[in-house]
Amino acid sequence: MPYIKCLPSTYNTTLYFTPEELKLLKGSPVLSETFTHYQSIARQYAYFYKRLQNNHFASKLPLREGFTYDSYRWAVSSVTTRLNQIPTTDGSQMTYALIPLWDMCNHCNGQLSTDFDLLKNSSECYAMADFKKDEQVFIFYGSRPNAQLLLYNGFVYPENLCDTYAIKLGVSKSDPLFTLKKKVLGLAKLPIAPFHLRPGPKPVSSDLLAFLRVSCMDEPKLQELLQAGNLENLPSLLKNEEAAISVENELKVWNFLSARIELLLGIYPTTLQADKVQLENKELNDRSHAALQLIICEKTILENTLMYAMSKKLSLS
Repeated sequence: MPYIKCLPSTYNTTLYFTPEELKLLKGSPVLSETFTHYQSIARQYAYFYKRLQNNHFASKLPLREGFTYDSYRWAVSSVTTRLNQIPTTDGSQMTYALIPLWDMCNHCNGQLSTDFDLLKNSSECYAMADFKKDEQVFIFYGSRPNAQLLLYNGFVYPENLCDTYAIKLGVSKSDPLFTLKKKVLGLAKLPIAPFHLRPGPKPVSSDLLAFLRVSCMDEPKLQELLQAGNLENLPSLLKNEEAAISVENELKVWNFLSARIELLLGIYPTTLQADKVQLENKELNDRSHAALQLIICEKTILENTLMYAMSKKLSLS
């Protein structure tokens, strides 16, 4: 197929990273995600390889002799870098498809400007800016953090307005107040998922703030919240940054977050400044360059959050 032949022969997704390139991701949450993804793809390949080798009907397929891990890795990356969700012909459900030519467009900040016309059974993309003649046409891939862009698309977008840093937090079952805190968190309707730190002046989301407040509460305050008559207002109460639960609780919140951020920054073997210097190395290949870009974006978010938490502590003193 002409379309398949025009696809890149290799990619910069983390499936293609060498051990030396993976070392650049040390300290990043993406490193463990990379290993998990790699393990999943390797298992898939092993499963299909075994079926092709052992199945009598598969023995006559041309694919049987040329089905290597490299070819499967290429196929997976070809799909993850350009996969799109579209409706089925009857519009009853969503399915996946590759869309030739359109999927060659690069990503930039903007808004989703692609629709699907069921009557025409075609995807329609509208220019999200007034592109001039000979100017590259960009599209917005969606609200994806740089970690996901590197894993599945093979690039990092430093100007990404949708970038986040996933921080895993939870209440320990060994906490004497575990049951009370779990109940309050449930009433607050907080998502059971990693929280996300954001770039910019407001790095802490309302969900994260609410979780931290509950996590740092003492028993009297937890009981007070549970015995209050207006539990429907609990989510807005906990998420209101302008109204502290108490000065003591708020200090615990920002002290806890500061300590966690310092711990996360300490996991990286290099400093942000050293990473920026290394990024200027003209001999870096694309994958190494992208890995350093990601590390820089992550550390920038973390350091910005640390400064934010420290400013909050100062405002309470």
